[in-house]
Amino acid sequence: MGNIWMMKEKIILFGSGKLFTERRGLIEEKNEVICILDNKAKDNSFVKMSLPDELIHLPEVPIIIMSDYFTQMVLQVSRIIGIHECNKRIKIGRVCYPIEAEEKILAEETLQILVESDKVYCILDNGVRILLDEKTFYLKSIYCAVSRKRDMLLDKLLSMEPKPIDAYFGRKRGEPVDRYYIEKFLESNSNLICGSVMEIGDDTYIKKYGEKVKEAYVLHAMGLGEKAVKGDLVTGEGIQEEIVFHRQPRGGSLPHWAELEHRRPQSPHTQ
Repeated sequence: MGNIWMMKEKIILFGSGKLFTERRGLIEEKNEVICILDNKAKDNSFVKMSLPDELIHLPEVPIIIMSDYFTQMVLQVSRIIGIHECNKRIKIGRVCYPIEAEEKILAEETLQILVESDKVYCILDNGVRILLDEKTFYLKSIYCAVSRKRDMLLDKLLSMEPKPIDAYFGRKRGEPVDRYYIEKFLESNSNLICGSVMEIGDDTYIKKYGEKVKEAYVLHAMGLGEKAVKGDLVTGEGIQEEIVFHRQPRGGSLPHWAELEHRRPQSPHTQ
């Protein structure tokens, strides 16, 4: 009888990249994975791999998205098994297998993913509907909404031992001030974000502001992510001259930061 109560819930994972790799231990501990869907399915010793289109032939168990291309993959699932079935079965990998503090907070919530009119929403337990925009990190949108819902606990938090109210860069109370200037600068110079482009940490701003990007790279200290270049700016390990941009444009060089300084936006209070 004891073994029956210990049976793990069967699931299907969609995505076998970085997110799956770093949380594989949590997945194995919590669930029985019957299949991993991937648009570039390859043999995997862990479990059966299949292309997403094969989903219609698989058991009707929860489908957990293990990728930060969340909205695109949810919409792909909805087109394969239908919107109704998708809305019943889809779950967020970062919330099902939380590591970061913000993810653990969201894991305490009841979150429902909803596809409607080719858009993806997250519904909170208080009925608040959040549109998950491809240009904004989906988990940030959900976390901000959940934080606002929890503001009733603010007085209690302030009476406790002094600690940061929000560990997510203050974003639950709006966008950080520095991001206003960073994003205005990138927006006004978006025509220069083209060709071969590298971003540090992830490719958020390449996707948001890049124009005619041919090659997108990410400089990451651990080399994580698609087309990632392993390099540590703190220690200098892995950093070398012309690490990616090994070919300069014919007849000129890549724009230098100083050439763009005069185009930096002014504060809204001084305009």
